[in-house]
Amino acid sequence: MSLLIFSIPEVCKNANSGRTTVYKAINEGHLVAHKRGSRTIVFSEDLERWLKSFPEIEAKHSKRTEMLGHTEQPGNEVIKKQARRRRSVR
Repeated sequence: MSLLIFSIPEVCKNANSGRTTVYKAINEGHLVAHKRGSRTIVFSEDLERWLKSFPEIEAKHSKRTEMLGHTEQPGNEVIKKQARRRRSVR
């Protein structure tokens, strides 16, 4: 049976986050927490919802693609400048 509730230290461990980050998420309403006596607890569904709300990171192009001269994608102005510098140095 999986855990239904987590203590704050367990939330920190499972979310790979510090206490400050967890309490900030609770205070800002991003992570729902409850009190059980003096303990703060988080239901597993709420922890999962919070973790899934994080934005995805878009994959960057590989170095090999850049080296082959595929600089037509937007955002590759830096690569083009570096290539121009390398040509002018030679």
